[in-house]
Amino acid sequence: MNNKDETFIECSKKAGLDHNGSISPTFADYDNDGFIDIYISTNQGANRLYHNEGDGTFSEVGQKAGVNFSRDNLAIWHNNQVVKCVCGPETHNY
Repeated sequence: MNNKDETFIECSKKAGLDHNGSISPTFADYDNDGFIDIYISTNQGANRLYHNEGDGTFSEVGQKAGVNFSRDNLAIWHNNQVVKCVCGPETHNY
């Protein structure tokens, strides 16, 4: 969290974003609720989609949304939705 004095406070665990092994975070409002969500490509297990609850916390919804692909993937967002996933040797268009 930005303290607005050129310092930050580590609050990811409290916000529900306790995650290691991130390769590429992407920020977008995937469900058009007015809050920026986070999609994380990872090199450790499945990718994560964190839904912004609007109260300073996030919940992981990747499996429910069908975007929790295995490691070494990259999501491409357009107009707040995943439009392409480069999943290892495969590419999926949405």
